Amino acid sequence: TRDIFAAAAPDAATAPTASIRIDADTTGVRESDFPVLLVNETNAYLVWQDVSTAANGGSDAMFARSVNGGATWGAERIIDDPANEVSSSFSPALAVDPRAAGTADDLVAIAWEDRRQGTQIFASVSGDGGATFAAALRVSSEAGDPVVGQISVPQIAAAGGGVLAVVYQNQPANGRPHAYLATSIDSGVTWTFTEARSDAGAGAALVPQVVASLVTNLPAAVMSWTDFRAGTQINGDIYVALSH
Repeated sequence: TRDIFAAAAPDAATAPTASIRIDADTTGVRESDFPVLLVNETNAYLVWQDVSTAANGGSDAMFARSVNGGATWGAERIIDDPANEVSSSFSPALAVDPRAAGTADDLVAIAWEDRRQGTQIFASVSGDGGATFAAALRVSSEAGDPVVGQISVPQIAAAGGGVLAVVYQNQPANGRPHAYLATSIDSGVTWTFTEARSDAGAGAALVPQVVASLVTNLPAAVMSWTDFRAGTQINGDIYVALSH
């Protein structure tokens, strides 16, 4: 099975130290994939997808952190369902807002594909540098209800001031996928009541990405995606949209 390892170096001129295993799959029954790593000062934050290979096993969004520049790592944690239910969560994405100096108040936000209400996007946010996380909340909503369709490939950005932006792809039954945006202005305590479709064409919009930005010194997010708005599925173009 695949596992998650990390290695750190104190500077660019020094070779990394010996690698450290992060996941705790000592029995070899979990596939750990798609790690995402972000660093602020001496804190390193890591998420990955963990899929059980055991009978009736589930899949989870996992998290671990280092508070000393990667020299040592804390124990892995399940973010999507800390009570250890059998769940189906995939493709976690990670964003960090450093906020004030130091790392004790880092805002660490994780979003992932979650199948507890169909296929949705859920998120969990820490306001204390990854020491604790709030309960997972659904990000994808249509008039407050779970979104219909096959939702996948979430990405998340932290724009500062408590503003978070999550983008994802949603493919309706017998339809083409489109790019959507959901936002929070209170550090993930609540999310938009209705998702916003970002592309405007009849063709598919694929694999949206998002980065934090500023507009007139206020938090904003810029998203991009591959767009086949002519409907031909040939020669896609890159489109961008600004949310602020």
